[in-house]
Amino acid sequence: CDWSSDVCSSDLFSFCITGDSNFFAGVGAGLSATTARQNVAIGHSSLHRNTTGIHNVAIGASAGFGGGDGLTGCHNTFIGCGAGYSNTSGGYNNFFGCGAGYCNTTGTNNNFFGRNAGCTSTGGCNNFFSVSAGRNNTTGCNNNFFGRYSGFGNNTGSNNNFFGNTAGYCNSTGSYNNFFGCGAAFYHTTGCDNTFIGRCSGCGRNGFNVTGDSNFFAGVGAGYSATTARQNVAIGHSALHKIGRAHV
Repeated sequence: CDWSSDVCSSDLFSFCITGDSNFFAGVGAGLSATTARQNVAIGHSSLHRNTTGIHNVAIGASAGFGGGDGLTGCHNTFIGCGAGYSNTSGGYNNFFGCGAGYCNTTGTNNNFFGRNAGCTSTGGCNNFFSVSAGRNNTTGCNNNFFGRYSGFGNNTGSNNNFFGNTAGYCNSTGSYNNFFGCGAAFYHTTGCDNTFIGRCSGCGRNGFNVTGDSNFFAGVGAGYSATTARQNVAIGHSALHKIGRAHV
């Protein structure tokens, strides 16, 4: 191989590398970089398909690997095996934990902390903290899920706040909800504009599609059996515990 020839025109390369101030360490790290600059990639295949992205940090095997069209996003931090694996043009994201933000492509301004947090998410402006928080989110945006498996089943629901282990676990498309407490609104799916405060408040019943909206339940087990109940207020331990389908 004649390395004295111009590598930009050789058959070995189909592009000219002009990027600067990059640090790549690991087999295949930063392999596709062309004009990418000021990036840090540490780990096997980290930032593997980064082409033009700038100011990205990826640490861990296949962290920020890059989607099929290559990684062009900027100002991302991916730490953990497979964190931000599919990212393309998404920018200003922080994914910490194995598989965190794995399927994100174009989503921006997200913060996912914990193994598989926001794993399938492509939405923007979400904050998912703890193991599998927001695990199945797709295009949902402006959500805050704090706690193990909180918002686990959320797909397209937006503008939700779930705080506590398994809070809002089954929520799918419900939006503008506030669930506070371990197991709060566990079986809730599509209802909107609800506020449940307390352990197992508004939990719902297994096998029922919980779709009620505009309810306020405060207290351990308050509104526990709600299914399609709407526009109710329950305050106190087990208040309206067996409410079911009742509404104002």
